[in-house]
Amino acid sequence: MYDYFVFSDDDIVLDDDFSAEVMSAIRSYGKESVLGFFGRNLNFENKKEEYTFGTDRETHDEIIPTDIVKGRFHIISQEGIQELEISELNTPILKSEDDIRASITLQKKFKKPSFLIPIKHKITKLPDPYALEYRDHHKEYRDQAVLEALRLGWVPISAEHSKKQIIQ
Repeated sequence: MYDYFVFSDDDIVLDDDFSAEVMSAIRSYGKESVLGFFGRNLNFENKKEEYTFGTDRETHDEIIPTDIVKGRFHIISQEGIQELEISELNTPILKSEDDIRASITLQKKFKKPSFLIPIKHKITKLPDPYALEYRDHHKEYRDQAVLEALRLGWVPISAEHSKKQIIQ
């Protein structure tokens, strides 16, 4: 059995060896948090459109917390996968937005944010005209997934609040 599972879109090429950064993040936060290169902080002040009016995130210097790790590249521990299997966060809209579901499920269980791994090497983003982000209503579906998770009892762990706690 594997300890960690890596998911990556087929339009991303990791041009260099990222293993040092990935292993550092796994050692620090991997068991109980979703890890990845691309994220989004939600805007909880904008009710019903928290995702749409959120902010895309990535980091180049240090591991940082984020509300959602985007599915472009993410890592989940075996414990996290097991939690996804038994989670009540399994409605159709959450299943359709599986990266949001993963971040939220682990946050709900372990009370820790998701984290972004520093991008210290080149990543090539290949053109992908069929990417989900180009589908009609993409952000609307993602907003619906966030609202559904809130309805099912997810209490957001603000990435900004978490960063302040980590620094102290």
